[in-house]
Amino acid sequence: MKKIFLLLVISFYITNIQAQNIKADRVPDSIKKQFNLKFPDVKKVKWKRVEALFFAQFSLNGKGVDVTYKLSGEWIETLTEISISEVPAEVVAGINNIFTGAKIVAAASINQSTKEILYVVQLKCKGKKTEMTLDAKGNQVS
Repeated sequence: MKKIFLLLVISFYITNIQAQNIKADRVPDSIKKQFNLKFPDVKKVKWKRVEALFFAQFSLNGKGVDVTYKLSGEWIETLTEISISEVPAEVVAGINNIFTGAKIVAAASINQSTKEILYVVQLKCKGKKTEMTLDAKGNQVS
């Protein structure tokens, strides 16, 4: 379920584009260098490429993580699965303002190079599943 959720989030950001699995030796050195500086203990990484973007997928402390880099090696964002209890109260309040009675079934935080932290949540409301992205104040951004 966790891996499926991460793949759903990726597909949300990259609509209608097919990601290509690539081997680590096909990842530019500039990206591998930045990745190794930020995640020195991670050894098992699955790499994907979509045009000029590279995605590293791995587990860290039992949580799925997706990191996005530009071809130049510049870090764009890190998406990390979080438990439902880790969703900030402001985000939960924002969800409740939009979807009364919604239940969070999965969540992830997104740290961006813009320094803004976003939260992606998968919700179940009135028997239907939906996904939304909110900022740290609980405002919907998508």
